[in-house]
Amino acid sequence: RTATQLGYCLDHHPAPGEILDETHSFTIIKELRTGDRCNAQIVLTDNGKVAKIYDPLYYRFDYYDPVWERYRSELKADAVYEAEIDYYNEFLAYEEFAGDPVQGTAMPRYFKSWTINVPVTLDGRVLFRQVRMILLEYILGKCMLDIEPSNLSLQARRNVMVKLIEAYCDIKFKGVVQHDIAPRNIIICGENYEDLSLRVCIIDFNRSTVFHVAFEVPRSKAWAIFRYRNPLLHFSGLDDNPTFDGWLSEDEHQTKAWMWHLWEDGVAGKYAKVKENPKRRWSAVVLDDNDVDWEGQHPTTGDTLAAETAQIGVQGMHRRRMRDANQEEEDQISTQDNQSSVMEYDHPASQGERLVDDKNAKHDSFHGFNNSSDNSTDKNTNSEAFSST
Repeated sequence: RTATQLGYCLDHHPAPGEILDETHSFTIIKELRTGDRCNAQIVLTDNGKVAKIYDPLYYRFDYYDPVWERYRSELKADAVYEAEIDYYNEFLAYEEFAGDPVQGTAMPRYFKSWTINVPVTLDGRVLFRQVRMILLEYILGKCMLDIEPSNLSLQARRNVMVKLIEAYCDIKFKGVVQHDIAPRNIIICGENYEDLSLRVCIIDFNRSTVFHVAFEVPRSKAWAIFRYRNPLLHFSGLDDNPTFDGWLSEDEHQTKAWMWHLWEDGVAGKYAKVKENPKRRWSAVVLDDNDVDWEGQHPTTGDTLAAETAQIGVQGMHRRRMRDANQEEEDQISTQDNQSSVMEYDHPASQGERLVDDKNAKHDSFHGFNNSSDNSTDKNTNSEAFSST
């Protein structure tokens, strides 16, 4: 890596955390995803766990966008910020399910977050960088992206999709949205895809949103949308999604009828019962408003959410509100400090990319968390645990 990026990483540290006395040692035995511009480095350790290492030295630093071409020599991507965002989002998502059976089924088991001081020799001096890391379960299986659905029976394809949809809903209905559901982030465990006990595991939560944190409300009030607990309210348009081409029947009516047959009655109480919306074919409304609506209002805006709004469109409504709120905040920041050398593009869930002027770079700290993780590219790693929030 260039000295410029290394220097930036040395000058800009991750947000501080409360370091505990617990330590952990391991040896890297296999590289799963490593290299420049790969973002988080993923390796398998000798204790059978996966270490996901958020080292900004391996994040993209050179920035390119045709709109900003004339500033290309001056602007750099804030690799430290991007690594911190990736870590923070994944840490929050996994901590949210600590002790929950969702871990080990719908998502990997989580074995805390860690930090390490990585030694660096620069101009004859030994300096140290803090790098974040989390330890996860090693999922034995096959990536959905590597499977050709046309080689599977219809029953096998449907079974995989049912497991995937219900895994996603198990996570979402507890207030966490993964935001990057795609075959590359899905591991199928087992050889018999028609097996009703087949495990389908969702990975990669660096873009996720934990809604009670995002809205700064108690978990029980993390917006009514997550109380509309039925896959039909969130996946009615799945057959139109090219991401999963080949996994569902090309016959739209056959697919929708199959999905309604599965989930309309709530699956013995696991989900809310729904009925077809008479105003819009194949869309659904809940049968019992009291069962699924937290006081009928959005916890932040106070807007009333009637049962009829619990259609697929409510997700778009949420995204628009978040985008509008984010734009308003950016406008205020721009007005207050129009001389700033930092240009930001923030995702509502604190994800984004910061462009910094090399001559006047700065990195803002996060607030309100005290967990951290770290790893080094050394083959033997000794890490310190950070406390959980």
